[in-house]
Amino acid sequence: MYVERFGSEEGPPVVFLHGAMVAGWMWREQADALTDHCCFLPDLPGWGRSAEHGWRSLADTAEQIAALITGECDGGRAHVVGLSLGGLVGLHLAAQTPERVRSLMVSGVPMGRVRGPLQWLNRAFAGLYARPWGAGVVATAFGLPDDESRAAFLATAAQTPRATLATVQSEIAGGALPRDPGAITPRSLLVVGERDLALLCDAVPWLVDRMPNVLGFEVPGVGHQWNAEDGQGFTALVRAWIDGTVLPDTLRPLGAAVP
Repeated sequence: MYVERFGSEEGPPVVFLHGAMVAGWMWREQADALTDHCCFLPDLPGWGRSAEHGWRSLADTAEQIAALITGECDGGRAHVVGLSLGGLVGLHLAAQTPERVRSLMVSGVPMGRVRGPLQWLNRAFAGLYARPWGAGVVATAFGLPDDESRAAFLATAAQTPRATLATVQSEIAGGALPRDPGAITPRSLLVVGERDLALLCDAVPWLVDRMPNVLGFEVPGVGHQWNAEDGQGFTALVRAWIDGTVLPDTLRPLGAAVP
């Protein structure tokens, strides 16, 4: 698995897990800001520069991230941050190997089965993503913030096999949250953008009611890819969470959280 490493070798390790159709590069703004931490930005199996490894499942990817943490992170533990598909990987990682996770921050994961219009939209995006001109359409729809991000997105689309996206979408369509959220014992923060889809907004209170050590919040004024929409705000939340300082008072609580 291809992994980029940024920041201080002596700093607390943080592993960032990217969403579908992108790769580790989506976290560069956060890694560039967290210079006092040791930031790991993997391209998940089947995506981008890890395309040759092939995506098997969320559980398998979680095992590979656990192996990365065991081998590369001081003390065999790391803070874990994931968005969308990466958030699902983070949840499975914390459920399967909680001893590897110092803390977990997850944003924008889907609740239950993906059906109807959202499933059709995902299929349409997958068809476009597999074609060079279509990937450009998807990049525009995603509202990538600059030319550098757009170029990285198009490069990832060219590197990623069509089978990767099909396999991922098939797994998520059937419902992809861990079967036993109560097994996720590390200190966890679940967030979702105010303008994200209902299927993703519903996941936060559902998980908060079932996880033992969790806080859940809605983030005002942002959508799904809010690490790009509000990079400074996302980074500030990551820093506050992993450093154990006060969270922004703009967050709106979701669910009966237990600190």
